[in-house]
Formats: sequence, C-alpha cells, structure tokens
Amino acid sequence: MGRSDGSLIHALVLDYNGHITCDIIDSLQRGVAQWSYTMGFSIGIKDMLPDPNTTTKEIQRACDEAYALVKADDTEDDINRKLNGARDMMGKLAVQSTRKDNCLRRIVESGTKGSMVNIMQVMAVVGQQNCKGERIKKTISGRTLPCFSKEDNGARARGFIRSCYITGLTAGSFFFHAIGGREGLVDTAIKTSQ
Repeated sequence: MGRSDGSLIHALVLDYNGHITCDIIDSLQRGVAQWSYTMGFSIGIKDMLPDPNTTTKEIQRACDEAYALVKADDTEDDINRKLNGARDMMGKLAVQSTRKDNCLRRIVESGTKGSMVNIMQVMAVVGQQNCKGERIKKTISGRTLPCFSKEDNGARARGFIRSCYITGLTAGSFFFHAIGGREGLVDTAIKTSQ
C-alpha cells in the first residue's frame, strides 16, 4: 500500500494515471472509515494495566536489583548502561504479561502507532532520563533537585524514574521527565525547520 516500488499504489500509477489512483485511494479510505465505524476499536485503562499479582512484583524486584547494581565507583557510562538494560528487561516483563488481544499491544505490533518502549513506559517503568546523552547532571549545589542530599549519585537522584505513566509520576520524576522531553522537542523542532 505504501509509496515504495512495486506497491499497489505504484502499480496503479504506472498502469493507469494519477487521477484514477487518487479516486481509488479515496474509495479505500471511505471503506476503511466505514469499517472502523461498524467494527470499532478502542483502548481502555484495562489494556494499560500489568498483571498485579505477578508482573508488577517482578518489575519492582527488577527495579530494586537495578538500584543495587549502581555502585559509587562505576563510571557514568556503566551506570547508564546498567539502568537502561534494567529498564529494557522490565519493559519485556510488561509486554510479555499482555495478552495477544490487548489493544495497546495490537496497535504497536501492527505498526499503526507507538513502539514497545511506549508500552514499557505506560505499564512498567519510565526509566533513565538523559540530557545530552548523559544522566541528569548535578547543579553547583552538588544535587540535581533540592529534595536529594548533596553528592547523592544514586539512580533516583540522577534521573531514573521508577514509576510508570499509569501509576503517575512524583514531582521530582516529572521534573526529570520534562528535562529529557524538552531536549526531544528541541531536536524535533530543529529537524522540522531545516
């Protein structure tokens, strides 16, 4: 269906012309819209909740293990790699806990919208927030936020968000998330303006 060579649209343009191809695309769109009206498809909160008995406990255990992996003598790259690996593992636990008919999973697997990272952040853990490819840096006061003690180099104090979107973020987690999000918005804006 796409624009690539050999696709249905490409073949129609070659065999007929652009006007006929546009009419066919319009008819297909009307058919898909009508099918959507009659069949329906929606996502509910239930699609975003991991299994509370097993998956949530496994995710919390994996998060505790990730916190324990961070040692004071590790380099920043090692810490970031360990925390990102733990985040990915927790995301796999969340994705594996969903059923095949989970609407959020179906949207991601079909390629319509989102990615497995989105499922992970909604159901398991938001994970390490980075700015310029590094963990959140301390300010001149020796801390990232006033709620952390000076020279705290732990995962939470340097931008690891343990909660997920469905359970909500703390004020500090929200601030860290905004730092990483702002960098992404600026990158998108720069790419768009060029």
